[in-house]
Amino acid sequence: IDTENGIVKYKESLNKLLDCYKELDETYFYDIMYNRFSLNSTVENALELVASNYLYFANKIKIHEEGIDLDNINNAYTELRNNINSNNFELLDKITLLDEYQLKQVIVDKYVLDGVKLTIDQLEESNIDKTINDIKILVNYENIIRSGLKLEDIKTDMDDIFKNLNIKSS
Repeated sequence: IDTENGIVKYKESLNKLLDCYKELDETYFYDIMYNRFSLNSTVENALELVASNYLYFANKIKIHEEGIDLDNINNAYTELRNNINSNNFELLDKITLLDEYQLKQVIVDKYVLDGVKLTIDQLEESNIDKTINDIKILVNYENIIRSGLKLEDIKTDMDDIFKNLNIKSS
């Protein structure tokens, strides 16, 4: 008996069997996707399905992040599952996979939850530059509040700057 040739054939058979199982797993997953998703399926539904299949997730992340190692794949998978389980994707249950319009509503809802009055009209192309500028002003305002500075401190600092620049402050 040629044991070396037998071992080679055994390894080839195992590799073919492994490939068949991978193909079966992928086909089964695509079948689940086909049967589960409809026009009303949301982004959250898709993320939950991806998070339920480690092999699918790992294969897709390897395609998009060439050279990623196993630890980083595991960390990304764990992070996805933790985010889904912690309901951080609460707003993604409003976006259907094929509906771009609802994205504006999700953005509006997110800002409203944060106490910012925003409307869908403000996200229209003709208004977006003003809206972005308004949001930047709000972010600056929030940063000033967080810094603990008082209006008097800012005025004093500005007066000092103007004096150093020989500019008369108002």
